[in-house]
Amino acid sequence: MKIKYKYLPILVLIATLVWSCKKDELASVDSMLSGLNAQTLKAAEKLNASNWSTALVGLREERIKVFTRKKLIADGKYTGDRYTVKDPASAIKNADETIATVDFKIDSLWKANIKNDFDALDPKSAGIANFGLKAYETASEKFTAIYAWLKEETDNPAATVYTANDLDNFKLEIAVLTDLNNLKQDDVIKFVNDLKAQFNLMKQQYADLASPIASSPYFSKAQKGIYSDLNQRLNDLETIINTKLELSTKAQVDSVDRDLSALVYFVANNYVSPAQKPIIFGQIASITELRWLSEVATDDEKKNNWRLMVDIDAAETKRWNATTTHPGFQQIDNFNGTFDGQNHIINGLFMKNSQAGPNHRIGFFDNITGNIKNLGLVNAYVEGVSGASGQGGVLFGRMTDGSVSNCFTTGVMERNSQSGGFFGRTAGTVNVENCFSSVDTSKPNDDKVTNTASFIGLPTGAMTLKNCYTTGANPDRVVFGFGAGLRLVEASGFFYDPSTVGNTNLDNNGYAKGSPVRMKDAGVTTALPTNKWDDLSNFPGFSPSMWEIKTVTEIDANPRPYLKGFNYGALKDFIKP
Repeated sequence: MKIKYKYLPILVLIATLVWSCKKDELASVDSMLSGLNAQTLKAAEKLNASNWSTALVGLREERIKVFTRKKLIADGKYTGDRYTVKDPASAIKNADETIATVDFKIDSLWKANIKNDFDALDPKSAGIANFGLKAYETASEKFTAIYAWLKEETDNPAATVYTANDLDNFKLEIAVLTDLNNLKQDDVIKFVNDLKAQFNLMKQQYADLASPIASSPYFSKAQKGIYSDLNQRLNDLETIINTKLELSTKAQVDSVDRDLSALVYFVANNYVSPAQKPIIFGQIASITELRWLSEVATDDEKKNNWRLMVDIDAAETKRWNATTTHPGFQQIDNFNGTFDGQNHIINGLFMKNSQAGPNHRIGFFDNITGNIKNLGLVNAYVEGVSGASGQGGVLFGRMTDGSVSNCFTTGVMERNSQSGGFFGRTAGTVNVENCFSSVDTSKPNDDKVTNTASFIGLPTGAMTLKNCYTTGANPDRVVFGFGAGLRLVEASGFFYDPSTVGNTNLDNNGYAKGSPVRMKDAGVTTALPTNKWDDLSNFPGFSPSMWEIKTVTEIDANPRPYLKGFNYGALKDFIKP
């Protein structure tokens, strides 16, 4: 039989008695058992002084230990060739007294923190009867289950196990029911009337959206899907409101109202979505939540890990902030965490910076120190500021220390003097792996500065670059711009199509492993003709588990390697910029 670790001290004491007694005597374990019960009482006193929920869980464990010893005594398990319980009746009595003491502490804590408040609830009160009857019934079942668990005599592996956190949460549930229990009838009537008025307004707003939804070209597929779902959600709410309100009804109404109000705002504000704080912090699930992250989130909020939960059609960003010096999408700056796109795509980002001056940067991210992965930006348009120090890239204006993997960009990048289809500038230590860019950087550059490139405008610092490619057109026909002190720590498998990127001026003063060697000459970059791009074996280092050859006509008419896991089929449903 397998003995739990927590019973090991008992076995050690028994073994010690066995080895210490004489062969012709039976050693008594009565005092040992009494001592163990005394230890339980000491532990119970300590637990009783701790947090109530932690104490209850701990007292239950101590109680089960005593029941285990009591059963061993009753079953004669403490009697052997060299030891015995000389007075089993007294030992069992001592165990029962110990259990009674522990039970008293359990019941006192349970009564003070749960039972008194729960017993005070009246399921016929106006608040509970109207809003919380189902919650009350659930709480009643939980009340019985938790108390039975606290009084179990043995651990049941198949039974539900409750933690101190579970008990704390249950106390909060009872507190909510207590608030409902204390509502006056007049308060209930007002609440119901307000809720019905809110619902009726929502029905009218929904009806008013029918015409613009049907006629306007500015609604994305996702927004039309939200509108379609709202019909069923409103019907479900109407049934609940007219039959039986529950504690969750207000939250359901507010959830529908949140999505509906975003569409109403969209129509009323020149087809521009509002910024809405994410429902779940750390998750971006809509264009409204993406706008919040870029325009409202504090630096502290951006020092966290974020995930993109859906593909987002951001074509409307062309109308964002139209009267400012920075129209369109505002870059997510000072980000310091991990952003995981989870193989989702953002379409049609429009970013423009018309504010003159040095060191003005633009990109989806800017001034970032962090890790970005599994993200695709398609059909982006990024227009930077004139000036020798303007920096811009579709994905990054500037990254200082960080890593990028499994990401890609397509679209147009123009005017910045230090610009690239992927990065504007890199600094510090940056690691890039399994990425590609197909961004046209051949548009006018007023400053005629040559730090414009197909992939990275101004690479500086230390960089690891592996298994990437670019097919973006560029006026200077370069993959990398001016590398001011760039040191490639590790570089392998960077490919480009010379029919779009060209094969001259691949870099200016690029440094490979500390030596001022052109990256082309160091074997970092490989020119691959268009007719060779349909075979993954022509891309050493490109793993078939990460890459596949396919044709995505919305990006390129030719077959190219594409990162696996992205829904490229969604591109046909996006609004064309």
